[in-house]
Amino acid sequence: MLIFFLLLAVLSTTFLAIILSKNNKKRRFRPPPGPKGLPLIGNLHRFESSNTHVYYSKLGKVYGPIIALRLMSKPMVVIQSARLATEVLQTHDKNLCNRPLSAGGKRLSYGGLDIALSPYSKYLREMKKILYVHLLSSKKVESFAPIRQEEVSRLIQEVSSLSSSSKVVNLSKLVLRFSCSTSGRITLGKTFMFLHYLSAF
Repeated sequence: MLIFFLLLAVLSTTFLAIILSKNNKKRRFRPPPGPKGLPLIGNLHRFESSNTHVYYSKLGKVYGPIIALRLMSKPMVVIQSARLATEVLQTHDKNLCNRPLSAGGKRLSYGGLDIALSPYSKYLREMKKILYVHLLSSKKVESFAPIRQEEVSRLIQEVSSLSSSSKVVNLSKLVLRFSCSTSGRITLGKTFMFLHYLSAF
């Protein structure tokens, strides 16, 4: 009988603690309005890869310029106003510029040490300075001009030959190949022969 009362006391205390912690969270953080998601997948089931912008536009008409969504367990905020976008991307950019680093991203970037995936910190600022001085200075960028001009003329020739033969021109594929070829030549000094594999993307 004593065990039953002890167990009941422990369960009721745990239940009360959970309710109080939920209430504290609600007081601390009130997310923007948005559609309610399903328990495990959130709002993921509503997304269409081809018409995401249409979905956001419909949500904006219902919930306003700031919309809260959930993708699996990750919260997401969609901004649909030019004024708010300026505030987010310029005024408060230092507070909002970090991205969550996935397990795969951590492995690929050696724990977030590369420029693309590194969180905003003193390390990232130093890396950017080195990048701008040694790779993106106006003198250095100007030295790559012949490569860029050559790749652009090749792209234009390809578009011209495809359009003159009345074939459908897949610009996405051509621009992807152009950017890969240009960056490959600038960074490593050669065009890669596996560029035809990019058609898979």
